[in-house]
Amino acid sequence: MTPTKPHATTVPGTVRGILLQATRFLYYLLVVDPDDIVSLELLDDVAVEHQDGATTAEQDKSIFSSNPLADRSVHFWKTLHNWIDSASARTIAPNHSRFILYAPRAQMGPIARAFHDATATSDAIHALRRARQLLVDDDALRISIAARPHVEAVLRANSNLTAQVIQRFQVDADDHPEDALRAPLLDKLVGPDSFDHVVTWAQGWVKRKIDHFVELGQPARIRRREFHSALLTYVRLHDRTNILRSVAGMPTDLQVAEQLSMRTYVTQLKIIDLNDIDIFEAVNDFLSASVDRTTWSDQGMISEASLQRLERELTLTWRNKSRRVSLSHSHHNATAQGQLTYTDCMEHDAKVDDLETPKTFIRGSWHALAEDLTIGWRPDYKAALAAFRDTPQSGDEE
Repeated sequence: MTPTKPHATTVPGTVRGILLQATRFLYYLLVVDPDDIVSLELLDDVAVEHQDGATTAEQDKSIFSSNPLADRSVHFWKTLHNWIDSASARTIAPNHSRFILYAPRAQMGPIARAFHDATATSDAIHALRRARQLLVDDDALRISIAARPHVEAVLRANSNLTAQVIQRFQVDADDHPEDALRAPLLDKLVGPDSFDHVVTWAQGWVKRKIDHFVELGQPARIRRREFHSALLTYVRLHDRTNILRSVAGMPTDLQVAEQLSMRTYVTQLKIIDLNDIDIFEAVNDFLSASVDRTTWSDQGMISEASLQRLERELTLTWRNKSRRVSLSHSHHNATAQGQLTYTDCMEHDAKVDDLETPKTFIRGSWHALAEDLTIGWRPDYKAALAAFRDTPQSGDEE
């Protein structure tokens, strides 16, 4: 018996379409905000439900068989028809949404280009009139039987509603779907050597989640925060570069002067008689750690929970070191005990969720705890601070 030959276009095209949707699903999980929800085959091929109530609706088209951005493309007009129906039914709010037609390597025809470029209502209405002229009034362009009902539905729909959709319509025709994954991973999370196996893991994670929803008979909806937490855990365990690198530069003279004049952690160093060189080093560490903490958090390399765990660890470590100094060096006065505790803490190493950190970050984190009085170097640091502030310092006005 001769084996049945698969259809040359529909089978590969269908598989390619499914893979394309999964890749775009992963892309949005990498780039949207933490509490945004990415869905598959719910509001659209891929969609994002943003926390501010906005929606990103994306149709994904392959050019395996034809150009989906051509003027008479069935895919192009069917996509617009679906969006207008969704907007009319208020499934998607047209004035609070983005409509993206993702078609890698496709070439925009004049109509798709005009719709893509229309950023104002007047532009959209003009583009719509031009499309009607090209497709209806110009006999040189003939519409296929398959495309005709979709073209007619779009051109006959409420013009204001259609203009709202066109005004928020956008074509994305990047060369390769996986290229879009590189920037959010390489810039924030992994090194080039780890990219391929991290992408493979992420694609597998997404597939398992989608399969799970399918088995339950539910739409696939994943909050970005859930994915990002799993991704960070995997990266920390498998990336070869499990190191947080400092991004902070040297502080300016003005920044240092402001710290010296007003910061509690600086005063904490003065009441243990630390010299000026050590105090300047402490200011550099504090400012550097502050910049790194903000940057790493914004880039998703560490979480707020990670920082809270580090603070608890440092606070407990300080308590033990301070107790040990008090018991072992009770013959020394409070200032000397403070210097011993401070020196011991500054030599302490710690990680953030098993990630190596610059020494400046841990030292700066100690100073951040001293700034809000969670810790102090002298055993009587709160009373000593109050007394220091009540005592006129050299250089103060009489």
